[in-house]
Amino acid sequence: MMFDDPQEPDISFAADHYPDQEQENIQCSQGHRTTLSIRTQQGGSIYLLCLSNLISNPRAPTLHVSYVLSQLSDALSQPLFLTSLLSFHPHFLISPLLHALSSFDDDPIAQQLIDIISALCASASDSVTADFIAQVAEKLSSGALAWSRRQLYMVSMCVLNLLIVVSVADLFGF
Repeated sequence: MMFDDPQEPDISFAADHYPDQEQENIQCSQGHRTTLSIRTQQGGSIYLLCLSNLISNPRAPTLHVSYVLSQLSDALSQPLFLTSLLSFHPHFLISPLLHALSSFDDDPIAQQLIDIISALCASASDSVTADFIAQVAEKLSSGALAWSRRQLYMVSMCVLNLLIVVSVADLFGF
């Protein structure tokens, strides 16, 4: 995942190394194409496939996961980033975010994930919220996951929060 972060000078974009390449041929350091990349106001980019891979990996260091979630949360507060994400990839992050919520038994990460999911669902069309709730229901009904009580509680609170947000929005016509 590529962020233009002054604290990490060793990370650079392929565009810096290959300035004569066309924009569509530029890749992240993992070789992912920029079709799933969204620029941030700070001048960096978030490669959604890299982000997805990191947060979906239960063996990823929690420090890295927490950092990328904070970067995503900051980016979601930027209108241009949010518009781009919702215009081109509105459902892309739902599955990885849910997978991360079920993979990490860590309260701060769970809270970050719930905040991001809530922000996405509040900003996106109803289909994104419905997709998230349907995926939660599918995972719960399959019994394939061995969630701890705390994880189950966090997921339940997240779904309840989304249902309340959707109900209030429908009630007041937001």
